[in-house]
Amino acid sequence: MNSLSFTVAFILASAALPCALAAEPAREAPNAHWLNKVYPHGKRAKDVVGMRVLGNAGEDIGRVADLVVDTGSGRIVYAIVSSGGVVGLGSTRHAVPFSALTYANDYQDSLKLNVTPSEWAKAPVYSDNQFASLGDPARSDYLFQYYRQPWQPISSGNPVKSDQVAESDSGLRLATSLYDREVRASGQEIGRAEDLIVDVGARHASLLLDADSRFAGGPGQYVVPFSYLSARTGDSDTLAATLTRTDLNNARPLDDMRNANGAKGVYRWDVGDTR
Repeated sequence: MNSLSFTVAFILASAALPCALAAEPAREAPNAHWLNKVYPHGKRAKDVVGMRVLGNAGEDIGRVADLVVDTGSGRIVYAIVSSGGVVGLGSTRHAVPFSALTYANDYQDSLKLNVTPSEWAKAPVYSDNQFASLGDPARSDYLFQYYRQPWQPISSGNPVKSDQVAESDSGLRLATSLYDREVRASGQEIGRAEDLIVDVGARHASLLLDADSRFAGGPGQYVVPFSYLSARTGDSDTLAATLTRTDLNNARPLDDMRNANGAKGVYRWDVGDTR
């Protein structure tokens, strides 16, 4: 290769290097996101749904398709994990005890399930028409034993009721079924369910309420425990709450939740989250 050809090749390679480096986006450190700064274990349910799930050897075994929440207590009982298929078609789903899942790395961008490939291949399969059975003690005990987890009974608190066909009478609800529901208290609309806030470490979820400014005295969002949500029948798009304007006015800053084992009161969802 003559000197001119070498020079041209060097220039072309140098120009291509930044493009190659840019193809792999930089991963965020675990505390880069505002929510993780003030509430290190906290994530939006909409961010947990879609997360990769890895087996005990680090192999990709599926993605989180939904979460199953005990609305009487706020405990996350199961993750629905989807595996195989193409763009959701022909996939197999499994109801996995959420207590069996941990973060797979410090970036908190995936979850780990301690199963071997053989155990995962034989894992009990879940379908929508089996949702009611997830609250059945015998079925639940079997699923928890399969994944070597201790079974905890479903709460007997005030489960969120609705007329959705896919929901059971046990108080278990799919997280995605709660999104964008109207929330009412004392006969008036007080806001909408924007999302759920998930504490992965505590296996706990709370409602993220986008409050009506007329009720709250100004625009704002609040993290509300399920203990403030009560039964409402006859309207599957509505959640009933026992919240008052005073509850919102007295809401604590979100970073107070870092020392709580799940939300015990109402917290302000401050403006640091710019999404």
